[in-house]
Formats: sequence, structure tokens, C-alpha cells
Amino acid sequence: MVHLFRQVISRWRTKRALKQALSPAAFHHLATEILSLATAAAQVESEDRQLQQTVARILLEMKELRELTGDRKFARLSREKRLMLKKQLLVSRKNLIDQLQGAPPPTDRVQ
Repeated sequence: MVHLFRQVISRWRTKRALKQALSPAAFHHLATEILSLATAAAQVESEDRQLQQTVARILLEMKELRELTGDRKFARLSREKRLMLKKQLLVSRKNLIDQLQGAPPPTDRVQ
């Protein structure tokens, strides 16, 4: 009986954590984070034309996503679509972080 109760509680916690991870608020937070990373990438790599175009596209898409998260239609998206979107956003976030880490330092002087 205790084992069954523990299983039910474990499943409930897992389901609740997934629901929170796929909530509109979580997407809004992630879009805001990607937006700030893209802004920083644009400032660091200001001479790379292709990167500037990519960053401009990312900025536009993240602003749109932040607006969409406030809409009721977003909350009605299927779990699979939101999960796929979350994975794609995390990949984009990782790529931006890698881009920022690989950027040359702004000065030649050792600090």
C-alpha cells in the first residue's frame, strides 16, 4: 500500500514539474533570456554581417514569442508542440552562449 502511494506521489510530482516547465510563464522567461543573449551577441560581434541578420531575426522572433505567451491560444497548444518548441529554444540558447564564449575579448590588454 505504501509503495503504491509513493508511486502515485512520484507520478504526480513528475507531471507537475513538466506542466510548470511547459507553462507560458516558463516560455516567457526563456524568450526574455534568449532576447538578452542575442542583444549581447549583437554587441560583441558587431562586424559580422550574417550574424547581425541572424540576431535581428532572433530578436524579432523572441519578441513575438513573448507576446504570444500572454495569449490564450498559446496555452492551448498541445504538450508535444510545446515540448518541441522548448527543445528548440534551449538549442538556440546554447548556440548563443557558445557564440558569446567564443567571441574575441574587447581589448588586447590583460586585466
